Amino acid sequence: MKLTVREYIYNHLGNNDKNIRTLLSQFKYSEQTFHKNVVDLSEGEKMQLNLSILILKETNILLLDEPTNYLDIMSIEMLEQALERYCGTIILVTHDSTFASKIVTKIVNIET
Repeated sequence: MKLTVREYIYNHLGNNDKNIRTLLSQFKYSEQTFHKNVVDLSEGEKMQLNLSILILKETNILLLDEPTNYLDIMSIEMLEQALERYCGTIILVTHDSTFASKIVTKIVNIET
């Protein structure tokens, strides 16, 4: 699919300018990124785009499996800030203890 980031966001969040502006401001998307094709984004940019859409979908639970993979430090910090504002339940699988310590309130350690 050769959708632009803007078209991709509209497909997932609808044509709601408030949600789009929130997404752009929270995740510091540039106007240039907004007009790129999704297929041309780096893996980290794709991850950031999908995570930001999930957060704004107003769901009551997020299940995140290694969400910091492929993200640079700035993107991880933006994700932390967005998840700190998230009002629902987050189930997080991660090996990044620094990231987890900023987000979680309860830890369940599963050993195999």
